[in-house]
Amino acid sequence: MAPLVTVVIVSWNGKVLLSKCLDTFYHNTTDVDCRVVVVDNASTDGSVEMLKEAYPDVHVIQNIENTGFSIANNQGIRYALSMGSKYVLLLNNDVEITEPNWLQELLSVFKSDNQVGVVGCKLLYPNGRLQHAGGVVTLQVPYNRG
Repeated sequence: MAPLVTVVIVSWNGKVLLSKCLDTFYHNTTDVDCRVVVVDNASTDGSVEMLKEAYPDVHVIQNIENTGFSIANNQGIRYALSMGSKYVLLLNNDVEITEPNWLQELLSVFKSDNQVGVVGCKLLYPNGRLQHAGGVVTLQVPYNRG
């Protein structure tokens, strides 16, 4: 059966960040049918080995060269679509998730209005200062809120 959400994380030599990201993801993500895919851009810091050992349920796409952030995200998105996922979540490897049920809240926005195509989270710096609070995408100029 296809997962409801496929989470795509791009990583390049981010072993420590990636481990924190996945630990907080799994701790604070409950009751949502998810699959995580990490697209590794030819890391040399043991990231892939760490993933295979500590997170055996994570699907790893291992590139033989650093293809760049955009291409790697597109690889993950193609994988998610091939799995039949209804939603794709792009998650940076330096994100630490602090709120329980955060993903259910994001999904509720999609379910509340069938005109919604993209949803984003409020992002805070480690000191609590606001980094990002969403954006508006128009045909003219996209811009951030917050």
